[in-house]
Parts: sequence; C-alpha cells; structure tokens
Amino acid sequence: AGFSNPAPHFFILCETAPTAAAASTMRRQMTLVAGIALSAVTGFAAATGSDTPAMITAEDVALAEKAAEKKEAYCADSAGIDMVVEGGKDGRETLLDVLGGDNFVLDDLKASSSPEEFSEKLNENAAPDVAMVLTSGLPIILSFFVLICWCSCCWSACCRCCRCCEKRRKVGCMCKSLFGLCIIAGLALIIYSLMLSFGGHSKFVDGLHVISCSSAEMISTSLSGSEDPRFIGLLPVLETFDNLSSNLRNNESSLVRDLEGLVRETDTIVSATVLSTEVLALFADMMAEPANLNPGSSAGRDLQHRCTLCEHLNEPLLDAKDTLSSGFQAALVDARAEVDKQIGWERRSDLADQVDAAPEPLKELKEQLTTVFGPIIDSDGFEQFKSHTDTSLIVLASVLSGSAFIYWLVSIVSCCCWLLPPKRSDEFAEVVTLHRRPPAWCSLCGWYCSICCIWPALFVGGLCLVATVPLSAVCLTLDAVDGDLLDQISPGLGLNITGDQGDQIKAIADNCIAGNGPENPNLMDLIFVRNETGDKVTLREQFERTALAPIDAAFERVDAAEGGSSGDLKSTPAMAKLTAMVSSNDIDAFILPTSAFGSDTSWQALLTSPSTSDTAMVPPLSAKVTSTKCADRRPVGVDGADGMLYGIETLRDHVDETFSATLQLGGTCVYQVPDCAAHGPECSQFNDFMEIKYDLLMERFYRCDVLEDEAGRECDPKDMVLDPNSGTYSSDCLINQGSLERPTWVVRRRQKNCTLSEFAEYITQMATRINVTLDRVGESVNRTATTISVRMRSAMEYHLVGPLESLLDGLSCGFIANFYQRAVLDGFCFTSVPGFLQLAQALVIMGIAVLWVASVDYIMWRVQVDNIHLEMEVYLVSVPSKKRPSGTE
Repeated sequence: AGFSNPAPHFFILCETAPTAAAASTMRRQMTLVAGIALSAVTGFAAATGSDTPAMITAEDVALAEKAAEKKEAYCADSAGIDMVVEGGKDGRETLLDVLGGDNFVLDDLKASSSPEEFSEKLNENAAPDVAMVLTSGLPIILSFFVLICWCSCCWSACCRCCRCCEKRRKVGCMCKSLFGLCIIAGLALIIYSLMLSFGGHSKFVDGLHVISCSSAEMISTSLSGSEDPRFIGLLPVLETFDNLSSNLRNNESSLVRDLEGLVRETDTIVSATVLSTEVLALFADMMAEPANLNPGSSAGRDLQHRCTLCEHLNEPLLDAKDTLSSGFQAALVDARAEVDKQIGWERRSDLADQVDAAPEPLKELKEQLTTVFGPIIDSDGFEQFKSHTDTSLIVLASVLSGSAFIYWLVSIVSCCCWLLPPKRSDEFAEVVTLHRRPPAWCSLCGWYCSICCIWPALFVGGLCLVATVPLSAVCLTLDAVDGDLLDQISPGLGLNITGDQGDQIKAIADNCIAGNGPENPNLMDLIFVRNETGDKVTLREQFERTALAPIDAAFERVDAAEGGSSGDLKSTPAMAKLTAMVSSNDIDAFILPTSAFGSDTSWQALLTSPSTSDTAMVPPLSAKVTSTKCADRRPVGVDGADGMLYGIETLRDHVDETFSATLQLGGTCVYQVPDCAAHGPECSQFNDFMEIKYDLLMERFYRCDVLEDEAGRECDPKDMVLDPNSGTYSSDCLINQGSLERPTWVVRRRQKNCTLSEFAEYITQMATRINVTLDRVGESVNRTATTISVRMRSAMEYHLVGPLESLLDGLSCGFIANFYQRAVLDGFCFTSVPGFLQLAQALVIMGIAVLWVASVDYIMWRVQVDNIHLEMEVYLVSVPSKKRPSGTE
C-alpha cells in the first residue's frame, strides 16, 4: 500500500496474468482497506506505563503544512474535479462489462476459506470464460499471429522465389478505387483510435487529479482537521492528549496548580462541614448510648427507667443529618471533593495512563496515513509519476498515431500513383504495357514497416486490456466494501477479523468507509474495551464514566441545590425542630419508669394504693409516670408526648397526705418516709422507688462524651472563636491529620461520665453547639460558593473537561468515507481505470487499423510487382535490345 514510486508497479500490473493478478491485487488492496480500519483499533494492548516517543514530530507538522499547500494547489479547480467525479458515475457499468456483467472474483472470494483456495477457484472459474479471454487476450494473440505472418512474408519483398501465386493480374480503375476506399476507411479507424486514446488519456489523468486532490485533502484533514465534516484533526488530538498527559503527571502544571489553589482556598467549607457533621454524630451517639437510654446503677442494677426524649430525638437527628448532607453546602463540598479527588496523584496517574493509552491507535492511524499518502504530499514522486504517465501516454499515442498516419500517407500516395495510367511503348503496345514502379515501392515500404506500429499497439493494448480484468474486479469489490463483506471475504484474503478487534474493524468499515452509519460517525463510539465484568465499554463511555460523569454530577447537584446558597441551615425545618426540642425540654423530665416497671408485681402496692397514686389527677398520678426531674414539666414540640410529666415533688406531696416523707436524701428533692412500720407495703415500696430516683440523680453513670484538641485537652465547639482578620477559628476541636497543603480534618472524642444534672446541661447546650457550627457552615458557604460553583467549575472545564469533551466529540471519521468515495472509487476506479481501458482499446483499434491498411498495401504491392516482373520478362524477350528505350536495361 505504501508505494513510494507508483510507476513501476503500474507497469508490473499491466504484465500480470488475470487470475494471479486478481488474487494478489485483491489481497493487497483489501488489506489496505482493512488496514485503515485496523489502524483505528490497534495499540490498546501496549503497556500504558512505558515510555513513548513524542506523539507529534516536526516531520508531522511540516507534512501538515505541506498538505495544506498541496490541497490548495491540487484542488484549485474544484468545479472541474466535481465534474470529473460526476462524469465517472457510469464507470461502474464499464467495469462490470469488462467482467462480463458479473464480478466472478468477488464470488470466488466469498466462497473461499483460504488464499490458496481463492487462487484455485479463480483458475477454475476464469478458464472456461471464453468471452472474457477473447475480449482481453485476443489482441495479444493477434499481435503474435501478425508477427509470425510478417516474418513469413517479409522475405517476399527481396526474394521473388518466396512469392507464391505469382501471375499477371488485370486491375481496372474501379478495383483500384476500392483499394483507395479501403485505405480511407483505415484512416477513419486511425482517427477514431486517436480520439479514443486522447479521451482515455484525459480520463486517466483526470482520475489522477482527483486522487491527488483527495489525497491532499485526506492528509490535510487527517492531520489538521476540518469543519465539514467535523473532525478535530490527528495533530490537534495528539497534541491535546500530550498536553493533558503532561499536565496530569506534572505536579507543577497549570492544571494542578490552579485547581489545587482553588481547593485550598475553599478548605474552610470542608472544616466547617466536618465539625458540624461530627457534632450531630456525637449528639446522635449520645442519644443512642445505652448508659443514657437505659440508665443503670454503677453496681449494675437495673433501675427500670428509660430516656424517652432520647427516642423522640432519633428521627429529628436523622432529618438534621439528611439536611446537612443534601443541601447546597453538601453539594459544594461534594463538588470540591470530586475535584480534589480528580487532581489527587492516584486519580491523575490513572487518568494519565488512560490518556496515554487512548491515542495509541490514533498514532498508528497517523503513521498509516503518512506512510501511504505521505509520498504524494511530502515529495515530488507522485507529481513525477503523473508527469511521467502524462508524457508517456501522450508520447505513446503520438508516436503510434504519427506512425500510423505516415503509413497511411504512404499507402494513399501509392494508391493514387497506381491510379495513374501505365507507361506505354507505341511501337510495342501490342506486346507489353510497362507499369510504373514507384507505386509498388511505396506500397512495399508501407506494409514492410507497418509491423513497427502494429505489433506494439496490439501487444501493449492487449496487455492493458488483460490488466483491466483484475483492476475491475478489485474496484467493484472495493465499491461493495462494508462490515458484512469483510466478514465474508476475510478467509479468502487471509485476514483475521474475529473477536473484539474484528467487530471494531467491521464497525469502522461500515461507518467510516462504506458510510452506512450516521452522517459523521465518531471513532470513540466505535472503539471499545472490556471492563472488569467483561462487558463492552466504548472509549467515550470509559472517559465519561471515569472522568467526566463524576464531575458533571457533582456540579449538577450544586445547580440543583443552589436555592439554599445562603447557607442558613439553622432556619431549615429539620434543624429548627431539633434545636427547639433540645432547648425547650429538660431531658431529666423524660427519664421515666419503663413499661416493665408498671407490670412488675413487686411494685403493685405502690402503683395501686391511693396513698401513692391519684386517679383523679389529669393525667392520673402514679409512680410509673413520675419523671426524674423534681418539678412537673409539659413537653414542648415532642411528637407523641402531649401529657404532663409529673416530677418527684408532685409524687412526694401526694404521699405526705397519708404519711410524712421527711427524710431528705443528699440535699436533693428526693425524700423518704422515716418509719414505714405503721404503714402498709406501699410505704416501703415508695422508699425503694425514691432510692432509685436518688441514684438516677446522683450517680455518674451517664455519658457526656466530649471532643479533644490536638494537645489532648477537653474541647467544646460552642466555645470556638472566629478571628475576623484571618477568617480562621480557634478552639474548634478540629485536628489536621494531613499536611498544611492538603489538610485532612478529623475530631477525636473522649469518653466522659456525668451525673443527671450534668447530662441535662450537656444536652441543652447541644442546641448551642449545633447553631454555632451551622453558623460556621453558613459563613463558609457564603465565602466559598462562588469559588466552587463558578471558578472551580470553569477551571475544570478549561483544564480537563473541555479538552476531553473536545476530543470525544471531534474524533469523527466521516472524512474517511468522503476520501474513500472520491479518491479510491470516483477517482481511481470509476475514472482512471475506465480511462486506462479506453487507452487500451484505442491501441488495439489503432493496431487493427494499421493492420488493415498494411494488408491493402501488401495486396497492391503484389499486384503491381507481379505485373511488373512478368511484363518485363515479356518485354525483354519480345523487343530487341537495340530498339529498347534507354534505361530499360
């Protein structure tokens, strides 16, 4: 396919037998077609981490510039080229006529399972086709037949004994005129062949012009791109890949530097979100902590109490977490995190490996194109070939036509002289009529020298007719190329297009060569790889999934949540409800006896005696509804808790009406009855119940876990302080486990036990902690929203997303189908090959015309020379020497 000098191969093709040429040429040309497709899918097996040479060389750039210049030069007459292409539409029928109306070569190729079987079938099927053999091979046979006849007859020119059937022939003026008409008819054939040859030459050269223009367009478009059809160009593609790979691998590149600067600039929203999230997590964990949910004594005794507010806070805490993780602030954090992940070394390295691997088939395609079509652009080889072909064909046609016309002139002069009256001797007129000798010698010169024109015209024309058979077969096959045809003929050509690579070759042949797919198909949609599950993934899908989709999804969430861009999370319903429940309710009022306590028989006297319960109260007073708070409290904003929560003091006051509870325990609101001997079992059970209340109030078995700073000191987020000058916070309990350049914020907890009063204060202050951290989140959102949603997105678009999308959208292959149709089919197959056929036919017709005139010359010469010799013999016998005219000796 990569002929640097096409001329020798052109003439070799003319000298090739039809069957062998069809097989070898078909394999060569179809391998080129498959190679164009194959070059687009090879290269993926290369190691992505290996060092590779520069994707673009100085020679590539120079070739692209020269291709643009040659395109302007070769395609200057675009209207004329379009006329040539349009005029070659009937070339397909011409090629079919050469093959007898059926492309038997393609049929044999489809039916073959190997190149050897293809060659055998060609030999078997081509031999019986007598019409095709006669059409293409008869001129060659005739040339040798004429040569043999000439070699046999040439002796008669100088040796009278070699002339058979010598006798005197009387030829009248009418007969001589017929000879003249025959010579004039030969002139008509010569003129027709001359016109045919110049027409064929014009077609052949026009086809070369189309090929040169289309090849220049192909190289220019392939390397530099085009707008219609849209193709970004291999050099811009490879340059973009090269730059992108360098930017991804270089820690000091503008991509890394710009994006890392924006990531560092927006770190405040991450630290604020981490702190707020950890405070909510700490709150939720404390509400689910068994020591707080089901308090037990330090001795492991079950105190039969449960924190009902802890249960009621579960759903508001989940809603608050959802609000924090799904709002505008969360979308900003996710977008920033995705960008940070993309520019991290591991992800950048993986993406750089993909970027390095992706252009391998494109580099292969560039090498294929520059190897095949580069000589047409980069050197004067194709120009020399066109010039050589143009000159050679003109010289060949001119020499043969000139020779034929000279032969015709000699013949017509000889005939005209023959028409003149013969030379007479009045004295001996009755004895002899002396014929003029010059016409005979003119005829002799004409037929004797005509072999120099007849044999080359018939032989070369016949060879070229033979060459049109494989050329026609190849062209008609190329015209029918698509994925299905490649699948059918690949065994006969020895091509392996099975498996994934074969599927891609056939898809490219269908879409990029035959043009059976979309108007301008994209290579990134046709080339695919296998993922870890074995499914096909196109290159477009691979890049979009690994690089583009996560970024797009992150910023789409930012757009969707932009309504909350103020960052005022405190005013959201979930956060407002949570903080209101915590600040408006005392958690000790919600530490109530469990249901098991109410069904425990050991407390029946306490629960049923009028002395320790009052059913008239609303709701009814009893120990099982008495909280661990001293005073009564009514729930505020707690779903499912609408009734009064009676305190310890209310139960004690009711007991005092029957027996005095005057024994205060530890300065608390818990009192016991000093002496229960005079009272029933409800008194001792009351004292036991009060002892449980005392334990709940005074023992340190509650969990009030706190945060620590980097020095391990106890730290509370509600005490953090904002420095208005630097915009940083102190005493915020955040610990950086990363570096100053890439911080990783975490919190560290410390387990801490507390009493009920400390626990109640701890929970009440949770509202303050939440609000303070949410204020910090809001402040960071206001500070970083524009940086993330606008500047960071723009930087990603400029450095990564834009180049990748440009590559994915610009790697189309519609221009290949245009080139294939114009250069290979319209230019070469349907214009140059029919022109070549027309030239061959012109040569054959010219040879036959000269043969016709030479035959007439030979007949005229024999008639005249036989008459001259025989009459001279009569003259010499009949006329005495002394009476002969001078010079007759």
